[in-house]
Amino acid sequence: MGCLYGEKTLHELRSSLQLAEINLHGGMLNHISPFTTAADFGSLLQNSGYSLITLDIEKFVINYTTIFQLIRDLKGMGESSCCYDRPSVINKNVLFSAAAIILELYKNDKHIVESTFDVLYFIAWKDDEVKPKKRGSATSSFKDLSKILDNNKL
Repeated sequence: MGCLYGEKTLHELRSSLQLAEINLHGGMLNHISPFTTAADFGSLLQNSGYSLITLDIEKFVINYTTIFQLIRDLKGMGESSCCYDRPSVINKNVLFSAAAIILELYKNDKHIVESTFDVLYFIAWKDDEVKPKKRGSATSSFKDLSKILDNNKL
């Protein structure tokens, strides 16, 4: 049982940084961690021997007035990029260019940037987990429950 970020998480920030770097440097670097699709993660769980897999995605949209507030919150959450070859800092010119791009592409009618977080919730079971007993295998009935509880009082 757990949760992780889904594939559309921070797509606004990712595309803005990519466009800014392509415009300024002719290429791009990884600044955002890669995220997985629900289908890929479900397949990964199944191929790892899990069964009864249940996945659910919940979309959260958080409003920011600037890209700088978003980055501050990401750092506060400990959600900096996990990519091995990522740069330790974002170039200042790239950051300011991305700030302008994200406002141009993703602002709402109140000039606020909406940032998407897809949270993928999952639960799965291994075959060696405890299985329910067969119907009728109980040694006590619910009628005897009060007697059992009375005998176990401290």
